[in-house]
Amino acid sequence: ENTLDKTKVQQKIFEAFSNPTLKQSTQSWVKNVYDRLKFTKEENLACQTQLIELLQNDVNLISSFSLKILKQISTEKTFDWSFFIDSLDGIVYRKKFNGGLKLALGMLYKKLKKDDKKLEKTCLNLAPIFLQEENSIQVEAVKVFSLLKTKNEAIRNALEPFISTMHSETKSA
Repeated sequence: ENTLDKTKVQQKIFEAFSNPTLKQSTQSWVKNVYDRLKFTKEENLACQTQLIELLQNDVNLISSFSLKILKQISTEKTFDWSFFIDSLDGIVYRKKFNGGLKLALGMLYKKLKKDDKKLEKTCLNLAPIFLQEENSIQVEAVKVFSLLKTKNEAIRNALEPFISTMHSETKSA
């Protein structure tokens, strides 16, 4: 308290998360330090770019942690939905990330239901999610795609390579 600049500590934590040689036990420890510092929405919002970039991290613990914080700040007007949507490729192909995928899909559905300006782009970026074998992930993804009001050739073309990995209910939906 009042010994170290909190924003500098926050930046050092992001550097640690980005270190590929960080051991799993240390990653967990760093995540807990971040949690205990109780950064405000404003402090996290100021670092939203770094939080979104953590979606690209190979470690599920770090990406899940980042998504949890992003969900907390996603209701703010200054949340960068475009960058978040552009960064979906960091998670749509990931294996054993069901909770994170459901969280991201829930965030997207909630946002796009209110404001569908980025719906087409989101669906194009989400198309590879149908490589996920878990039925519940595909069901959640279908909810986002169901927000489309009209047939869309670009999205149909984007989905084409993934039809073979879709569950039958997903294909019919």
